Amino acid sequence: MVNDDNESQFTLRCSLEMRQKAEKLAKTKGQSLAEWLRRAVQNEIEREVNGESDISDDELRETIKSVVEEMLEEKRRKKQT
Repeated sequence: MVNDDNESQFTLRCSLEMRQKAEKLAKTKGQSLAEWLRRAVQNEIEREVNGESDISDDELRETIKSVVEEMLEEKRRKKQT
């Protein structure tokens, strides 16, 4: 990689376990560890700048589903009494 005025490097210290997990995730996506880390940092920057939620779309869907199911169950119980 050629280093010019538009690029920078930094050192990241983490636990061996964290590195191994990151390497495994990078491999499953067909990415180098460096590319996976760049994307992870970029995603976090975008979340911070845009004020996005820490909850994933899947987690949000599951939460909504759970709440709706609870509301329907409560409504059914009220009908039975």
